[in-house]
Parts: sequence; structure tokens; C-alpha cells
Amino acid sequence: MPRDPSRPPDLLLSDDRTRSTLVPAAIRDTFYNTTSEEWAARAASLVGPEPMQPWLTPLKLTRQGYGRVPRAYIECLRDRAIPLELQRLMVAATPCRVTSMDTDHSPFFSAPEALCEQLSAIQTLTPR
Repeated sequence: MPRDPSRPPDLLLSDDRTRSTLVPAAIRDTFYNTTSEEWAARAASLVGPEPMQPWLTPLKLTRQGYGRVPRAYIECLRDRAIPLELQRLMVAATPCRVTSMDTDHSPFFSAPEALCEQLSAIQTLTPR
């Protein structure tokens, strides 16, 4: 049964709470729900613990620094790791050029050619 996309993924925290790992049974449905079985299995075999510190460290962004960087975002319409509503809240907080793909969280597996086309289009529109 597919995971409820409005809920965050099921994570297992390390004993010292410095790393998290996605519950193995949730990996396919969370990250690779539109990816072929073959690529999803290969990708899932590579999933491992992730550090928690990036989630816990506040960002300090300035208009003079980060505000000058050309930004683009590709929203993944069937992403279950970061639901579309949350993706759009993040973009609203840091406006940028937005394009969409009808893929899961991992378009580099589920739609690599289309992702390359999106990235090429973004690159041609980004000032150097």
C-alpha cells in the first residue's frame, strides 16, 4: 500500500540520534514510486544512513550572497519524499525559476532523459 504523502517518511534514528535511515520497506514507495523495478531495486540497495546535522543547522542566507545566485527548481509532481505542497512552500520562501516533471523524488532514475532536457533548458536561461 502506498505511503501517505502528507506524512514524513518513516525514519530510524541511530542510538546517538546523529544519523537517520529510511525504514527499508518504505524506500521504494518514498523515493522511487515511478521508477522501473530494476532501477528502483538497484537504487534502494545504495540507500544508507544520512547525517541529521544538515536538518538541524540553521541556514544564514543574505541578499548580498545567496540572493545574487541564479536559482532554478524542478518540482517533481509525484514526489512522496517531499510532497508537492511542501516543495511549493519552499519555493515561495526562496523564489526561483520553477519547472515541473511528472516523476517521483528521483527523476535521475525514473526519467533521466527528460531530466537532462530540463537541466539543459535551465542552463540556457541562467545568466553566467
